[in-house]
Amino acid sequence: LFSAFLKGKDSGEFFGNAPFDIDNFDFCKKFWYELSSDEVHCAKENAKKQLDAIFKRAADYDMIILDEFLDAVSFGCIEKEYALDFIKSIYGKVEVVITGHQRIDDIFAFADYITEMKNEKHPFDSGINGRCGIEF
Repeated sequence: LFSAFLKGKDSGEFFGNAPFDIDNFDFCKKFWYELSSDEVHCAKENAKKQLDAIFKRAADYDMIILDEFLDAVSFGCIEKEYALDFIKSIYGKVEVVITGHQRIDDIFAFADYITEMKNEKHPFDSGINGRCGIEF
């Protein structure tokens, strides 16, 4: 299961025929810092519903990918304690891949793998947008 946070359905991960189920609540077309207080409240409620739905179906999957999950926690879209409880509840029952740009040591304590990817050089730096078949 691939479940995205902080992204809309126009993100590159949702194009083409993925070899896995895709589950996202179509976050919005804005960045987190551009949201109104009503939009933030709605995003928080939807993120919690999304995690609850994933928990109910976790046994159906070999792997669950929580894309931009660490950022959703860091920005306050998902409460840290709720996120930690969620991770603890599925830990050891299914492979969990968590992505994001933030380091959250409490969540990392339950990680089997931690990989930090750093951009040294990328075509995007020269103004080239993501290309089908390469970046997505």
